[in-house]
Amino acid sequence: MAAARRLNFTVVRQDRLAALGLSSATLRVPDGMTAIAALAALRHADGTGHFDYAHIYNPSGEAKRPAAAGVSAVSANAGNLSVGMIDGGIDPRHPALRSTEIVVRNFADHDVSPATAHGTAIASLLVGRDGDFSGNLPGAKLYAADVYGGAANGGSADEIARALDWMAANGIAVTNVSLTGPPNALLAAAVKAFVASGHVLVAAAGNDGPAGPLNFPAAYPGVISVTSVDADRHLQLDANRARCRFAALGVDVRAANLPGGYADFTGTSYAAPVVTARFALLLHRPDITLAQTAVDKLARTSSRLAGMNPLPLYLVSRAGGTPSADAN
Repeated sequence: MAAARRLNFTVVRQDRLAALGLSSATLRVPDGMTAIAALAALRHADGTGHFDYAHIYNPSGEAKRPAAAGVSAVSANAGNLSVGMIDGGIDPRHPALRSTEIVVRNFADHDVSPATAHGTAIASLLVGRDGDFSGNLPGAKLYAADVYGGAANGGSADEIARALDWMAANGIAVTNVSLTGPPNALLAAAVKAFVASGHVLVAAAGNDGPAGPLNFPAAYPGVISVTSVDADRHLQLDANRARCRFAALGVDVRAANLPGGYADFTGTSYAAPVVTARFALLLHRPDITLAQTAVDKLARTSSRLAGMNPLPLYLVSRAGGTPSADAN
């Protein structure tokens, strides 16, 4: 901090992430200095410090079309469970979420938390319930961290880190993050502490194509990365898949839409809630040993997708659904 002040950086905010055992500061670059030059200057001034850009993370899938006719599969009732999500704002007035207990916290330092289509869809896939529509954990309590707050510069690494700290402080065993972006020093430290304390973080792999490497935070050690398949159990054409352990339905997934009704969404974003829900049913409290047991159990009870050697990729179905057969 002393080095930053000597270089005329302005301290925007300082955060103590007590549940993760971390602290961080957000700095404003001096006038006339580029971000590249600013980072280089900080690293030169304090070689022992950990500095990085305030990277922005984006939803991993936005394509949608009017919802196809059909009834959502009924999932196991999860009235005694809690689950977390880190995403954009949600619309709690949507019929799919109206009867759900939702705890919302805005980490983007804005007075309002405007609803987003992506956040509302992910929330509905986790805990939604409305007539013939059912999320994967209907009746569960949802802890929803809004890391955007409607701001163009929302979804930054420090906001996601603070959201992880909030989940840890509230003892949320399993959290879904359907956001993707580059590696980041603060996010890496937050994820490492989160996973090391027995919490499970389920993350979308990204939609950069089959040759693309995993996005972050999915690529960090210990994070459960999820890729996407269609109803015929073929991998989504543009889904990242390298080093993924699990796959789930993420193509033409029916979910809550804005300003109302339902739409079919595609992307690894919409596959992740299936896996998040299955982990939430297996892990009711943070525990590093139980978390690894849950990973092994979910792999054993899921089907392995054929043709994915040398790394196994397991296809996860909705809770209460029919086990999937091997697919090519």
